[in-house]
Amino acid sequence: MKWNFGLVFRVSIFMTLAFCLTTAAGVAKTVSSEGNDSEMEIIWAQSDGIRHEIFVSSYRSGTWEEPVMITDDNAENLHPSIDAGSNGKKWAVWSAVEGAELELRYSMFEDGKWNEAMKLPSDLSSNIKPSIIVDGNDIPWVVWSGNNGDLDDIYYSRFVDGEWTKEQPVHSANEVPDILPYLDTDENGFPVVIWESYIDGTYKKLQSTWNGEEWVEPVLVLSEEGTQEQTAEELDITLPEFITDTRQVFLRVFEKQTQENK
Repeated sequence: MKWNFGLVFRVSIFMTLAFCLTTAAGVAKTVSSEGNDSEMEIIWAQSDGIRHEIFVSSYRSGTWEEPVMITDDNAENLHPSIDAGSNGKKWAVWSAVEGAELELRYSMFEDGKWNEAMKLPSDLSSNIKPSIIVDGNDIPWVVWSGNNGDLDDIYYSRFVDGEWTKEQPVHSANEVPDILPYLDTDENGFPVVIWESYIDGTYKKLQSTWNGEEWVEPVLVLSEEGTQEQTAEELDITLPEFITDTRQVFLRVFEKQTQENK
């Protein structure tokens, strides 16, 4: 069996119990954690009584595994995102607020454990709200909102040959804020990023796709086809009982198909 990342079903929650889900085929799906044979990864920020830490759990064979705390530091850890490659490695990324620092941190799961959290390098003064995807070649990509004291723009980095590439903008320079990026992949396994840009007095969704060499010119997302925002009840999703704070939860559901059908 080979994971088909073109049919990965992604659900996210941020500061609300509303799910945003997409499939590459543009078909909304209903998922329940009870009696579901899908493989899922869930990541969330939850207070330990002092600050928010990042927790993860995996859903295998109809059961959620015991949650694991992957941060233990002095930062306020928020906005988590997670993905996994066909090589079995998992990648998690989140915002870390420590003093005046707004940076991104990440951890990788390999050999049965999560590695120590590390800083995702960036020369920007502010880095926040990351989204991560592993492409069809098992290369992790991260996009986020960043700035140097000016308006936010969308930046990206990818993990190549054991290190993160220098941050680069996804879009051309402009005079408006660009926020809340979200990564997906297209049918070819290339990253696709959707974000919100302040256009004509309101926030509108833009989309850009990596064509193998660069990000193509952003286009307006004119409809919500393939994307729906619904409550957990409407989607028939039952979050595991060990998640007591549902305001910042990110859930990824993986479907499998045979190599012959890929």
